[in-house]
Amino acid sequence: MYSEISGHFYDDQLKSINPLRRWFHRTRYRIVNSFVKDSYRPGMKIVDFGAGSCCWNTESLPVYGIDLNENLLAHGKERGRLAGYHVGDIVQSDLPAQSSDIVVAAEVLEHIVDVDAAVAQAHRLLKDGGVFIVSVPHDTALSAWRLLFAFHRVFQGIVLRNDYYRHQCGHVHRFSMEAIRNLLVSRGFSIRIAFSLKTFSLFLVAVKNGGKEDPRSFGDLTVIIPTLNEEGTIAAVLRDVTQSYRDIKVIVSDGGSHDRTVEIVREQGRQNPAISLRQRGDHEVRGLTASVLGAIADVKTNYFIVMDGDGQHPARGVSYLYNHLLLGTPVCVGVRAAVTGRSWGRKTITAIGSILGKTGLWLRRKNVPGDVLSGFWGVETEVWRKICRGRDSGFRPKGYKILYDFLKLCDMSVKTEDVFYVFLTRGAGTSKANLRVYWEYVRSLLC
Repeated sequence: MYSEISGHFYDDQLKSINPLRRWFHRTRYRIVNSFVKDSYRPGMKIVDFGAGSCCWNTESLPVYGIDLNENLLAHGKERGRLAGYHVGDIVQSDLPAQSSDIVVAAEVLEHIVDVDAAVAQAHRLLKDGGVFIVSVPHDTALSAWRLLFAFHRVFQGIVLRNDYYRHQCGHVHRFSMEAIRNLLVSRGFSIRIAFSLKTFSLFLVAVKNGGKEDPRSFGDLTVIIPTLNEEGTIAAVLRDVTQSYRDIKVIVSDGGSHDRTVEIVREQGRQNPAISLRQRGDHEVRGLTASVLGAIADVKTNYFIVMDGDGQHPARGVSYLYNHLLLGTPVCVGVRAAVTGRSWGRKTITAIGSILGKTGLWLRRKNVPGDVLSGFWGVETEVWRKICRGRDSGFRPKGYKILYDFLKLCDMSVKTEDVFYVFLTRGAGTSKANLRVYWEYVRSLLC
């Protein structure tokens, strides 16, 4: 039945009158696209298992698709999403061993009878250090996906008499996070990222063991770290960033710490000249916005990334943002795909703030990223200066959400892209969020 599905089947899902279905498909495609671009560099080879029409590849990356449905593959090639394809079984693919840099298996493993052989095939095709990007339904007793899929099967399969849905869309496996992780690890993969998207889908980025660290120079990138009393975490953050990325520049912009933060940064700077400290006096306006704006004025590289000094933004995420910037996206926003170690109260406040922020940008007819409250983001330096030149009044010096203020200045023509990462548990210290921070954000929403 699957081999007879029309070529525009998945494109139709993106235009469905059902808003939940549209959200599900658009979101999963965006996440897969982001994960591919995290690792992709020109010249790399990408293979998509069960590619369908490869809807995630919105920027025509050179993808080779394998699928049983020629209608879908031909449609994907016609749309520029596939550079080439093969009609056939994934497990029986005769592509050369260690010939691929990235293998994608998005919502396909649940359809394959010999799923272990499919994962082994991905391992065979990948070079050492190659990336395997996987998504499967979060199919457990308490997941939202199982409940809605059951309803969907009844409506489409029984009420509308669609045989494809009556036969569970060909699903032969159910995955929990533990099950899919164990499957990948048993076949020689190391898990880099793993999270559940609101209990609808499980996403994993796995690496074939034996790879080397990224050999590139990051000399064209400056990382800006605003700090305020981060003595418990700043040393580890600086060490992770500078040791992970060759030739990178770091500016620590301190907002008036009263602990040992400044002393620690100075000591790190003596050991590594790539680290510089920008310290503001007590008489200056306080606030994260003022700290970041001052540091951006000192940037001499073509790109910069802003990240917190409390250890909640993973150092590995720097390379993700940088890769997207190099691939031509001028504004990249780190989106918290999963959050660890936060109370329900904080999550609720963040959710409310996010809804208000997105609504504000939408009403202003601006780009709306997945996380308007993000403190982890990157911009092409010249784009920033061009947009902000002569418009300093667009920033509130006492504000704490500088990204939001910047997005209010950007026209829709300025491409903005989401980059997904896992928000980590704070290693030490306490959150800077308080009533004053919330009030400043409300004022920013209204201005």
